Amino acid sequence: MISYRREDAPADARGICDRLRSQFDGANIFMDIDQLLAGQRVDRELEKPLASCEVPIAIIGLQWMELAQEQAAVHSCTILIPCSTFSPTSL
Repeated sequence: MISYRREDAPADARGICDRLRSQFDGANIFMDIDQLLAGQRVDRELEKPLASCEVPIAIIGLQWMELAQEQAAVHSCTILIPCSTFSPTSL
């Protein structure tokens, strides 16, 4: 299962998904945009693949980190975010 913010990292998520599918002969890799249909309850539909997922992949983009830091400042707490640069071609 690949989890990402559509506003933040859709191209990164697509690249990782495509690369994993090519490396693992189209193995069952869930990406919401490929499997969810219009009108479905996203929260309920995401519970299914998450429950059976062996390896969840969370893609955290720069905008997500900025939002997390803003929320931490609002709530007067510290948030640690590991940062690394990743390219789907480096798999």
